Amino acid sequence: MRAKTKIILSLAILREISNKIKYYKLVIENNIKRLNAAANAGVLKDKVDVNKELKNLIELKKKVELTEVFVEYIITKLETIIAVENLTLATSLIKEFAKELKRSIGGVLPVLDIYIDELNRLSNDTVRTLSLELNTSVNNINVREEARKIIDEAKAVIKAKNI
Repeated sequence: MRAKTKIILSLAILREISNKIKYYKLVIENNIKRLNAAANAGVLKDKVDVNKELKNLIELKKKVELTEVFVEYIITKLETIIAVENLTLATSLIKEFAKELKRSIGGVLPVLDIYIDELNRLSNDTVRTLSLELNTSVNNINVREEARKIIDEAKAVIKAKNI
């Protein structure tokens, strides 16, 4: 499989991650609504510490929302990079983003770990393939620094949104 094909496959995985995040955000929102309704109806009097559960769900929702913004920003940047056919930067961005995503939400939503691991595996494979296609090393420090800058921009967008 050619490097560009693998990069586009990585983009598809990122879109699937985005879809899963949106789904889990809705699940969390529904759980918050149900918990509030049950608490207001007095159904959960002594069974559950409602305030603690609500606090946990709200914190999880916020983390998922921040991750959603992060993923969407990276997808947009990656689409642009692919359009101008800067395959080394695209590969580096995917590789760095997979690491960042694992650090930020790994273990929080277990189903995402599978996609993140696949993204990481595919990015490593793409580095090898691209190195062969270009007959040079793809792990260029300047390219990695540029990928980190894009990730840092995405983090700044998250902070600016102040979700």
